[in-house]
Amino acid sequence: MRKSVFLTVFSLLLAVLLCLPLAAANEGSAREAGTDLYVKAGGNGDGSSEAKAFGTLQDAATKAATLDGDVTIHVVGAVDFDLGGVNSYVMPEHSGTLTITGDGSGKINDINSVTHYWVLGGTTVFENITVGTTNSIFFITDLYDFTVGEGFVTDGSMAIYGTAGNESRHLDGTTYTGTHSITVLSGYFTDLAICRQNNKGTYVNGGVTLTVGGRASIDVVGTTRGQFFGCDSSTIILDGGQVNRFVANADRPGVTASNFAGAKSCRIVITENFDVSKSFTGNPPYVGIYGVSAGDNSAAPKDIPGLSVTLEIAEEVYEKVMGSGVVHSATFSEIKKGITEGGDSSESQPTVTEPTVTEPTVTEPTVTEPEVTEPTVTESTVTEPEVTEPAATKPEVTEPAPTEGETAAPTEESETTPEAPSDKEGSWKPLYTVAIVAGVVVLAAGATILVLLKKKKS
Repeated sequence: MRKSVFLTVFSLLLAVLLCLPLAAANEGSAREAGTDLYVKAGGNGDGSSEAKAFGTLQDAATKAATLDGDVTIHVVGAVDFDLGGVNSYVMPEHSGTLTITGDGSGKINDINSVTHYWVLGGTTVFENITVGTTNSIFFITDLYDFTVGEGFVTDGSMAIYGTAGNESRHLDGTTYTGTHSITVLSGYFTDLAICRQNNKGTYVNGGVTLTVGGRASIDVVGTTRGQFFGCDSSTIILDGGQVNRFVANADRPGVTASNFAGAKSCRIVITENFDVSKSFTGNPPYVGIYGVSAGDNSAAPKDIPGLSVTLEIAEEVYEKVMGSGVVHSATFSEIKKGITEGGDSSESQPTVTEPTVTEPTVTEPTVTEPEVTEPTVTESTVTEPEVTEPAATKPEVTEPAPTEGETAAPTEESETTPEAPSDKEGSWKPLYTVAIVAGVVVLAAGATILVLLKKKKS
């Protein structure tokens, strides 16, 4: 009797111990998936489901800021965005990536009567949503990474800036260290720039990247749209979409060494996915691709000490771009045919005004292998000559924008890094080890008890 009771208790205990790692694995999967919050008109819940949705986007953003990891806010139907006459909305800062989506049918109605600044609080993505406004919205990334993905529909006037006015946290001589990127794949925006006028002395000690792709339509793309801003380097990538007026490092005509505001080193990159024939259709003189400042054909990089502005064009579209008449060659330090990592090109073209460049004929050299006579040796170590493989270069371009129904490819911002172990992997392995050890201990204890019972019985 005692033996059967002991075996029953032991079996139950062992089963519980073996279930611990499975529970931990499920918990890790839940954490890895992120958190979903819901917003809909008239909602008054905690946002945990559509039935318990928040009533305002502000409430959902406030909740998202209290959560660890990535958060997705689902906008169900049409939701009003009302600031009560205030001209700015500064989102609470959050740790993970915040994605705001309408799942293809949701809409945010900005019903404010004044132009307002929408200041982000961390890495943010808008996708598959319509945003409407009766006035204007300036999205201020506050030097956080920002992506406007596929399916973003603009209903009204909107622009995107890294910093602007008195609304950004990075103002008054602040130096921001790090990299920053803005990617726009859909929607219509009047401006896309790191800085808007009236910014007060922000400096980015690192690189900034602006990418236009997909179905985006933007009037002006540039490092700055005003003064009092600077950064070490900027990269402007045209990988699809269209630019209606101009692209430039800075947008102010008549810049000099004393008043130039922009990147010290600027690369403007045109990939094979950019159709120049659909862009630069605005009214002169502010039309085309400028190296220094918009509308100023006389502004040359050599006139500003330390300034370098390079135009890199994919080989597939080089002739078409250069022959379009939109490139203001004299405003660039260098024009390159081909795009390679780090800005080096296999074939660099000098800064020219003539659009047609004849490619040189390259003759492959004939390599004669020398005869090798094997020496007669008794015992010898033959050292094979080292052969150094040529370093491969990786084009710095983003993947082509997907068509409808396809999954959007990740945009180019940095080289792909190995995926870090998930919470799932980090949680169940130690517990599994503990469970096994505990099981062994229980087995040993059980064997000891059996021995004691047997002795007592005898």
